[in-house]
Amino acid sequence: MSGNGKKEKEETIKLDARIVAVLHTRAFRALLDNGHEITAYRRSVGGYHATVQPGDRVCLRVSPFDFSAGEILDKETESSGHES
Repeated sequence: MSGNGKKEKEETIKLDARIVAVLHTRAFRALLDNGHEITAYRRSVGGYHATVQPGDRVCLRVSPFDFSAGEILDKETESSGHES
């Protein structure tokens, strides 16, 4: 770790997945394109969240150190690909 006080950039992996189940208000079961299932979650930031339901396609951010869970970055829409 460097001594200059700056936080080093965290490495992440972005993966596409399909939501298969709702576990909680902000927790979901997601099926990756490679067939593996992981827990997908969304953070509570601000007041607006795109509704996520089973069958929706999402983009996840996953740590290279823990592939068991990922954060939902955005939801794909049929027309434009991704929704912010």
